[in-house]
Amino acid sequence: MAGRPREFEKKETLQKAVQVFHAKGYEGASLDDLCGAMQINRPSLYRAYGNKEKLFLSVLEAYAGPFEQRIRQVLDKNSDIKQAVEALLQWLAVQNQAQQPPLGCMIVNAGNVCGPEFPAITNTIQSLHDRREQILRSRLQRAQEEGQLKPSTDISALAQYLNGVMQGMGVLSRGQAGSTASQSIIHFVTQTLDPL
Repeated sequence: MAGRPREFEKKETLQKAVQVFHAKGYEGASLDDLCGAMQINRPSLYRAYGNKEKLFLSVLEAYAGPFEQRIRQVLDKNSDIKQAVEALLQWLAVQNQAQQPPLGCMIVNAGNVCGPEFPAITNTIQSLHDRREQILRSRLQRAQEEGQLKPSTDISALAQYLNGVMQGMGVLSRGQAGSTASQSIIHFVTQTLDPL
């Protein structure tokens, strides 16, 4: 395994690190696992990222960026907010079940494992949840302005609720793979939007 700090494709190797961390978690992924998957040696990893924690922070961003973009695309595809939310949750259910075995959301998984002893990671996870809620809040605000949601609807609380639903679906996908749990959740969520 050659050391190629300047030559290896950083974006490509970062995606390989995403796969390792997603499958094994932050603490479960060893440096040997990461270097093997990324096809670089430890000095190259340290030169490119600093250390394992900083690599994981880069991985979280690499994972979250495309996910956030897709959330926006799905939400914007439907003009009706109820249909938009349902489409988003259906897409998420498919993504969760497409993984074999289902791995759930890496951000949620990391938040369940990394505690106060990893402040940089927990702060980043909080920031990523804030960003996701902002995407949801923006789309809900638009729906409210269009008269699809009552003026009295608490948009921030609704965005937090939907983000919590998305997190829960990721957790359930790991323990109830192939079950009807996701569809039951989606059905209930779309029903709750009716009176809003």
